[in-house]
Amino acid sequence: MPAVAAFVTDVNSPVKTKSGRANGPNAFALPAKSFTDWEVVSTTDVTHAVPANATTVLFSATDDFAVNYDVAAEFPSGAVSDGSGSDLNPVVVDIQGVTNIHLIALSAGVRVQMKFYYHVPDHP
Repeated sequence: MPAVAAFVTDVNSPVKTKSGRANGPNAFALPAKSFTDWEVVSTTDVTHAVPANATTVLFSATDDFAVNYDVAAEFPSGAVSDGSGSDLNPVVVDIQGVTNIHLIALSAGVRVQMKFYYHVPDHP
């Protein structure tokens, strides 16, 4: 059994879903409600508006890309030591409070998929 599956089913696990329930087969699952966008990215910053009420984004791409949130993305030519650097190939990001996602690639024609999720209220 993989370590993650053992962790998810551990009754002492601190993992909680939005409903407050810990554990179970869907403890790490994203909700089915989503909104999928694509951008074709090159070596100049591309700005993509975050859909209203989106809380999480799942990225997938055909090649390396970098992302920044509400400020231009860039591949630095030197060291960045003030925390302002762009994220390289992010996977899942909490985007609550983010208005725009900025993307850039090292080469032209990189396709980036952004699957946005938003909170679905729990049903009794």
